[in-house]
Amino acid sequence: FAARNGQLEVVRHLCEVAGADPDSRDSQQVSPFQLAVWQNQLEIARYLVERRGVDPKQLNVFACGAQHWLGTTPSERAGPEGVELLPTARWLRGHGVDFHAVQRQGHSPLHKASWGGHLAFCRWLRDECGLLDDAQDRGGNYAADVADMGGHVALAAWLRAEGSGARARSLAVLSPMWSTSPRWPASAAQAADWPRL
Repeated sequence: FAARNGQLEVVRHLCEVAGADPDSRDSQQVSPFQLAVWQNQLEIARYLVERRGVDPKQLNVFACGAQHWLGTTPSERAGPEGVELLPTARWLRGHGVDFHAVQRQGHSPLHKASWGGHLAFCRWLRDECGLLDDAQDRGGNYAADVADMGGHVALAAWLRAEGSGARARSLAVLSPMWSTSPRWPASAAQAADWPRL
């Protein structure tokens, strides 16, 4: 509870004084680190990884890692459109966490971020990690479908217009810069300014 609730001094005391296992797991292999990431408690996640040796690439029994937990962060901890998740996402990526990983239900981090309604995080996944909404989960749902199910209609529309595999294929045909550019255009207007064949 201390890791999830942002109580860094309590976490330190438990690990350093009381001798608690910093990587203890419940019956589903969920750890304090995973719960800290879920609540966007970056300082606690850093402490557990950088000071206590916890593996940031760990998975629970559903093959969910920190990259999946982060997408389900409650909106009050994620900030407007999930913008406050980005420092944690960058830190995780810097520690080798694979944002293309798919868990047992077939959810990518993009599916999870879509369920959470985190547009800024979805945009980061597209722009910085190259994640597209081009894979269905085991239930046959794209990330846009999951956003719709979560009541995030505007995000679902954005994913269909700006983050789909169909859009990527279209831009590849329309722009010779596509094959050499690691970044997507930020908007439809910017894409319109790209050179055409």
